[in-house]
Amino acid sequence: MAQSAAKMTAVSKKMGKRLLSEQKAMRRDMADEQVGVGAEPTADLRHWRALIEGPADTPFEGGFFELSIKFPRNYPFAPPKIKFEHAVFHPNVYKSNDICLDILANQWSPSYRIDGVLKSIRSLLNDPNVNSPANVDASKAYNAWRHDNSDTQYADRVRATMKSAGRYRVALPEWYTTVRRDAREEAQRRADKKRKRSATGEE
Repeated sequence: MAQSAAKMTAVSKKMGKRLLSEQKAMRRDMADEQVGVGAEPTADLRHWRALIEGPADTPFEGGFFELSIKFPRNYPFAPPKIKFEHAVFHPNVYKSNDICLDILANQWSPSYRIDGVLKSIRSLLNDPNVNSPANVDASKAYNAWRHDNSDTQYADRVRATMKSAGRYRVALPEWYTTVRRDAREEAQRRADKKRKRSATGEE
């Protein structure tokens, strides 16, 4: 999806080029159903909306999570500000919906890209860092559940929070399904073009 000149005015040429490159990489990822993450710019190129699908075989299965991504003017030398748009019951999510993750703070590197960061957050859902909890209640419940799966308090709280947010066992947002569909169509066109070049002996 091309960005208009108006949308580019809020960022430097170098930063705009980087963000458009990341958008392209994100769309390539979204062509794969197994990835389970996606994002796209809003009218402001420095502000993206994102979605993470709950990983299968975890308490988060059947739900999805929407996030806001805001890029500082010195990105990629400073990390983006990423937070959930709604409550998430998780050891590493503050009640403010901010995420406690080292790569979004002191372990950030300019080499990181948004597609990889979203995948890391998705992995964090089922593999929290309980040594540095942002939500102590969630951390205690998770530890009890991890050591004894018959203790369902954690899984129950996770699902109840998703239901309360209206993001459990419901259809994915239209913006996400539209971008994902477009990404798959683009991937198919690339594959068809590659097959045609191969059949005609073109490089």
